[in-house]
Amino acid sequence: MNGQSAQWTGVGSMRHGWCWSALLALLLLVLVAGCSRGGSVEARLERADRYGAAGDYRAALVEARAAVLKYPDDARTHAAFVTALYRAGQTVVAAQELERIAPPARTPALALTAVRIAVDLGHYQSALDALRAQPPAGEAGGGERAILEARALAGLNRLAEARGLLVPRAAADPLAASALAEILLREGDSDGALALTAKAAEAAPRNVAVLVGRGEALLRAGQIADAERVFTAAIDRSARPDGLLERFRALGGAVQTRLALGRVADAERALEALSAEGPGFIATAYLRGAVALAKRDYTVASEALTEVVRADEGNSAGWQMLGSVQLAQGNLSQAETSLRRAVAAAPDNLAARQALAEVQIRLLRPSEAVEALAPALEQFESRQPLDPRLASASAQDEVGGATPAQLAARSQRYGARLVLLAGNIAAGRRQEASAILQELPPELIESARMQLAAAAMPQGPGPGLRTMREMADASPHDATLQLLAASFAIRAGAPDLAEVFLRRAMVTGPLGAKAGGELAAVLVSRGRLPAARAIASELSRRRDAIYEGAMALALVEHTSHNADAALRALDDAARARPDEVGPQLGAARILLDAQRADEAVRRLQGLVAARPADPQVRLVAAELLIRGHRPRDALALLATKDAPQSLAGEFAYAAGRAEVATGDLAAGRRLFEEARRALPGSLMPAISLALLELREGHVAEALKAVREIQAQHASAAAPFVLEGDILAREKDFAGAAEAYSKAARLGVLWQAAVREFQMRALAGSEDAEAVLVRWLNTRPADFPVRRILAARYLESGRRELAIAQYERIATGAPEDATTLNNLAWLYHETGDRRALGVARQAAALAPDNPEISDTLGWLLVEAGSVPDGLTRLQAALAAAPGSRVIRGHVGLALYKAGRKREAASVLSPLGDPADLPEAERIRTALAEGGAAPDAT
Repeated sequence: MNGQSAQWTGVGSMRHGWCWSALLALLLLVLVAGCSRGGSVEARLERADRYGAAGDYRAALVEARAAVLKYPDDARTHAAFVTALYRAGQTVVAAQELERIAPPARTPALALTAVRIAVDLGHYQSALDALRAQPPAGEAGGGERAILEARALAGLNRLAEARGLLVPRAAADPLAASALAEILLREGDSDGALALTAKAAEAAPRNVAVLVGRGEALLRAGQIADAERVFTAAIDRSARPDGLLERFRALGGAVQTRLALGRVADAERALEALSAEGPGFIATAYLRGAVALAKRDYTVASEALTEVVRADEGNSAGWQMLGSVQLAQGNLSQAETSLRRAVAAAPDNLAARQALAEVQIRLLRPSEAVEALAPALEQFESRQPLDPRLASASAQDEVGGATPAQLAARSQRYGARLVLLAGNIAAGRRQEASAILQELPPELIESARMQLAAAAMPQGPGPGLRTMREMADASPHDATLQLLAASFAIRAGAPDLAEVFLRRAMVTGPLGAKAGGELAAVLVSRGRLPAARAIASELSRRRDAIYEGAMALALVEHTSHNADAALRALDDAARARPDEVGPQLGAARILLDAQRADEAVRRLQGLVAARPADPQVRLVAAELLIRGHRPRDALALLATKDAPQSLAGEFAYAAGRAEVATGDLAAGRRLFEEARRALPGSLMPAISLALLELREGHVAEALKAVREIQAQHASAAAPFVLEGDILAREKDFAGAAEAYSKAARLGVLWQAAVREFQMRALAGSEDAEAVLVRWLNTRPADFPVRRILAARYLESGRRELAIAQYERIATGAPEDATTLNNLAWLYHETGDRRALGVARQAAALAPDNPEISDTLGWLLVEAGSVPDGLTRLQAALAAAPGSRVIRGHVGLALYKAGRKREAASVLSPLGDPADLPEAERIRTALAEGGAAPDAT
């Protein structure tokens, strides 16, 4: 029994072993069969189709690529690979792969994909030929074929034929409606496009192609916020794109609209998604450049846009934005080249032509600007005529029934017209400029002033100023024209003409208050305080100009160092317009200047508390406190969490300045770095970092940093001024002079020209004063420079030349008491009989100025009017008891009046009078008065 059991056990073991082997073999067969089936071409293609149908185009591409690699001779795998590439957004690669498949071997579906690729790549004629060579499609496929054919026709500018194909289908097919809307946009019918896309989006609210079409129509019509909402819906994962290209277009639209709304951070997030999902998408680099430009990161913007135009030399938008970047960097010649390329690529691109014209005006070629822009504007206006209601309206929101598209076209039209106005004036074309001015609506006058000021800035006196003057003289009662002329004259260095224009505007109508305030500011800038005070008083008596009068009076009083009177005037201004922040900020500045910092802090804290939702007020208040040496109070204002992202860089920079002012250089450096990252196009954070290096004694590092800034901001004057300051500190006067020279040319800064003169003089240059002469040849109204030149002539004994300079100043600024005083003294020294009369003029303008009273008093004494002269001299000495010159004159006047002992008593405190012009006469008076000079 035991043996039998042993026998059955052995048999059982054999049977179980065989069973497991069979099962294992069967399992292997199943696995192999499964692997074979899973790896077959059919399985691969089936999975690719399934992924594509689910919208996972990357997974579909992986499967199709694996199939074509494993089965390179199978035409089906190549067809599937082309389709997958196209739907994954790799259009160019899809076109290359398509070339491997001979046309006879292409299935109808692949042939249609080939047409899609051709249309997307702009090969419109070949797409049209291919479509028409295909057999007719049924109704199911006819819709897409009609859309493709229409897009090809539109690409060939055969818009009427394209429209004819789509109109019958648009009512029932949202995609056809979107395609038709695109054609209407090209024809300028924004309203029709809006209506079509609204219906299409309602019928297919999750179709990305339809939503993108709707967003583009809204964007073209100027409805930016609505367009952004549509693009946001299109990039939502619940929306269904027919290929990644549609999603990329939706992301691109989101970037573009968010930038237009000023939401740079949101635009950057959409760009990050686009860069991750579609790095090869043609618009990705362009949008990267647009975002960088919005952040003022000109280096990144330039690199991205250069990549765009290298890849597509006919990309007008790319060239245009690259030109904008170069213009922001100050590279006018490069900007002109890029904008010319933009216009050549798209002659109808009015915005590019407008930008090109602005650059040409700045390059002092206004005639070219006019000749290029005027015909393009005429064509634009013929295609999109302006509704008469919009032409005559005083403001856009007053026009009932005006569509957003009409308003957008109006804005574009008038933007170009403002540039054309500036170009015509700069080119001396009075008639053309007058015609443009006559049709400008009132709301654009301020924009026109800014445009004219920009055109005048590089010109100086010339054809533009003559034209502006002729126009203003021809219509002296046109207050608008007078204000425009004043803006041009101020920027062209002709404040005397600006004064004429502003006086006319002040007495002619509702713009008079504005003109009066500006006139007072011009007079103050020229040292004519009595005249400015008279203007302020006149304004204050007018019911419609109380605010302007009070602000003007505050400026006069502040310039006269009368803080309390200035504060009273600002309080009057605040009562006249409680919503204005200018009076409060002005009052704080005056208090800080008057060393009344606690009062200033209280005012600013109250202003910020009253406007908690206005971070700009907080920022300006902090800046004032920093300048007023109250950095800790500034930091308290800046320590806020509710500052908008758009001002983050400005807040960081201001906080950095405050930290440096407290002595915490490390915190200042950290904040400046933060500000530089947030404001990559701004000069000041970088300059502040260079100044920190200098403060810490790192001169070489500071110079290196400054020269890096110069390379990045080639047209900015400030980095060259800083280089000059550093080199002057290091006694490199020749190098400093060169730096200041560049700054003066770039920024039209008379202060830099004066510093160049000083450095050349210190370097021993014999023609240092030639710097000032050259400057005045082109900027004759820069009287501070003329005063310095006059002083230079006096130092070298060339009185006649100095007199000529002071006479020029007196002619241009007849109420400049200091200049008249100096001129009177020079006339006296050279025996010119005009001396006493000019001295009287100066004293009448500044009766409380002791130096001016001294001049008139002494000239009266010298002319024989001793009692009158002595009275004035004694009053001057009472006002300035420490003046040695005035004391000498009082003593000599007493001596001349026969009061020798009194004379000696007054003169004795002078000690040795060797430093005074009348030294010998003083010694004689002391000797005859019985006194010797007080040695103490």
